[in-house]
Amino acid sequence: MHRHPWFDDDLAACATSAAKIVVLPKVETAETVQAVAARLPEHVVLWAMIETPCGVMQVEAIAAATPRLQVLVMGTSDI
Repeated sequence: MHRHPWFDDDLAACATSAAKIVVLPKVETAETVQAVAARLPEHVVLWAMIETPCGVMQVEAIAAATPRLQVLVMGTSDI
């Protein structure tokens, strides 16, 4: 997972906010989606941006990572 220095703080803020959807950028593994889902309240749904060749190659596993993942967004500018 490409982790920005503010990743943990951002995720903590999402967990305590009224957010209903969290968009995850540059998702490359199912494990990333599962790890984020584990840190957010159950009512928060996830959207995963598929923006790298690695993400494209793992898209089936990413899509099946959790029922909370409702949307795959293709980030075609990065690919």
